[in-house]
Amino acid sequence: MNTFLFMLASTAVGWLLGTRTTQRQLDARFADFERKMAAPPPLAAPVEEPKDEELDEETLLILSASIAAFLGKKARIRRVRRLQPGFSPWSQQGRVNIMGSHDVRHHA
Repeated sequence: MNTFLFMLASTAVGWLLGTRTTQRQLDARFADFERKMAAPPPLAAPVEEPKDEELDEETLLILSASIAAFLGKKARIRRVRRLQPGFSPWSQQGRVNIMGSHDVRHHA
């Protein structure tokens, strides 16, 4: 019986200490969050406007050859755009999904 009471008491003490420690950690995180939110946001660096530079003929030929090798037939390139610096992987994956949904081969 004494062993059971000792185990029950130690479990209760452990639970109380654990919840107290967790509450202190949560309070510290909320205080840190509030301190960060009260501080003024840092100024953003000026973004350079992209230059509209022409692609040379060799680069267009390489793009055309790689697209033809991928599709198995010639394709007309209508527009080529460079990605903006600092793009996110989420937007890149979205582009991959959109381009993948445009199946140019006809399945019978």
